[in-house]
Amino acid sequence: MSNIFVVVEGYTELEFVNSLLGPHLIDNGANLVKAFPITTNSDLGKKGGGQSYKHLRKDLLKSVAYNPHKIVTTFIDYYALPKDFPSFQECHRLNTVDERIACLENAMKRDIAPDNPYFLPYIQKHEFEALLFSSNIGFETYFAENSELTRRILQEFHNPEEINDGHDTAPSKRLINLVPEYNKVLFGNLLAIEIGLQTILAKCPRFRNWVEALANAVGE
Repeated sequence: MSNIFVVVEGYTELEFVNSLLGPHLIDNGANLVKAFPITTNSDLGKKGGGQSYKHLRKDLLKSVAYNPHKIVTTFIDYYALPKDFPSFQECHRLNTVDERIACLENAMKRDIAPDNPYFLPYIQKHEFEALLFSSNIGFETYFAENSELTRRILQEFHNPEEINDGHDTAPSKRLINLVPEYNKVLFGNLLAIEIGLQTILAKCPRFRNWVEALANAVGE
């Protein structure tokens, strides 16, 4: 299993895979790591986020069918997940966010390719911007005037994946409130590169588990 195909939410995730995640997985034995934006976002139209699960579903069915013996995964946000997602209501009745996300990933697995061990769906908790709170160094580099404000959030949440998904308190909303000039497409990947993948892996256990699962699947 040397090739990995990642269906991503938008342009920032695509660049993140190309610049950080892909090289890491290649170092761990992958021959090819290629990211594809969800079809409705293929114009890179810049906000990301599928408007409906049906668009993601169509892309995943095609990817799995064309690559039955290659690893296919997803990189999408839990925050503002489309409500037509399989088992959406059932999963959201569970107590914790981790349980809800695991339930949604399992529902996606059942819907797309229940018998394909190389389809490894992943939903980011709570959204991509959580990874950017793994270290303050990115904010210090690009938003020095506001970096003390971002530092306070880092100190409040030892694990950046625990920053919640409230309408005003999700990671991206906090960034926009603190740093009005923040734009995900312009700065998201620059901040991630400044932080470095190893720091992100060390700080974000759920993200790390996904990356490790991909690396392990390459060796099978």
